[in-house]
Amino acid sequence: MKKIDLDSQHQLFYAGFAITYWIFFVLLIMNNFDRKKNCNIAGLVFKRLYSRNLTQIEVRRLILDVQNILCDDIDTCTEAVNAKLTGLGWTSSLVDSVTFELIVYLIENEWTKDSYAFH
Repeated sequence: MKKIDLDSQHQLFYAGFAITYWIFFVLLIMNNFDRKKNCNIAGLVFKRLYSRNLTQIEVRRLILDVQNILCDDIDTCTEAVNAKLTGLGWTSSLVDSVTFELIVYLIENEWTKDSYAFH
């Protein structure tokens, strides 16, 4: 087995440190990218629901209602969600299949009661 001198050990240490730092940096960038992607999806949801004449507060309440419906039955389809939303006082067929899938994505990825609040 080859003996490694002190300078080689320092070089290996610094190379390992540099690789660890680079991996941390890449993971940090990826995490920020995911957050930006979530914000873009939230923007799409809000835009789609604004086009149906909902206000900001109503959009947030609708998303929370969909979240509560999904908590009761995870295998709920778009039609069943719309029926339950109608029972809660929302207009019929408010959520189309694309908007529903975007809302489900938001709920599964960092949606909280205080998320996407407007000041």
